[in-house]
Amino acid sequence: MYQIEIANNQTALKIDRRAVRRAVTMTLKMEAVTAATISIAIVDNETIHDINRNFLKHDFETDVISFLFHSEGGTSDAKAAQQRGAGKTLNGEIVLSADYAISTAHTIGWQPEEEITLYIVHGLLHLCGFDDLTKAELPLMRRRERDVLEALGLDLPLRHDDPKPTPTKTKSKTEEQSAAAKPTQPKRAAKKATAKKAAGVKKKSASPQTTSATKRRAGGSA
Repeated sequence: MYQIEIANNQTALKIDRRAVRRAVTMTLKMEAVTAATISIAIVDNETIHDINRNFLKHDFETDVISFLFHSEGGTSDAKAAQQRGAGKTLNGEIVLSADYAISTAHTIGWQPEEEITLYIVHGLLHLCGFDDLTKAELPLMRRRERDVLEALGLDLPLRHDDPKPTPTKTKSKTEEQSAAAKPTQPKRAAKKATAKKAAGVKKKSASPQTTSATKRRAGGSA
């Protein structure tokens, strides 16, 4: 069902290939992907910098880049479905930086291996059809990341782009009485957010998805 190839081209971090395969398999299964051929390339910052520059003209290192070579099948209402990969056959590659994972993990307080897992899940969700480049899509992808990571036994630390809980203010009795005396005003309908389609960069039939899994950069994308 799933063919997984792993290329470890760095020396900064010891890679548990079993854990990588488990992360790939879990993500694809939870997305109900029918079949997939997935390559995972674990590289250093210099290599991913070169890939980012050559494919996307972005002259800096990033955490993860996913390349979709082929996709077929799937449901007709995939955009509305929680499982964007349902019924699909995928062929793609995930390139991620171990150096980036090490530096970011220390910043947010978990292990580099866990950060690597996040990059894998993030990249695969892009291949399945998720997109975090719009306000409407971002929370959907973040929620799906958390679902998969929880299934893998990981609790994702709160990132700065995650929705922050709104503090509640306790009203005094006087304020409550005053509010109760005022006539209720109809609420205005919230404006619907419009989503812009991200411009895809194609090279050799590949569509790289480069939005950062950690959103550490200004603008939030690679």
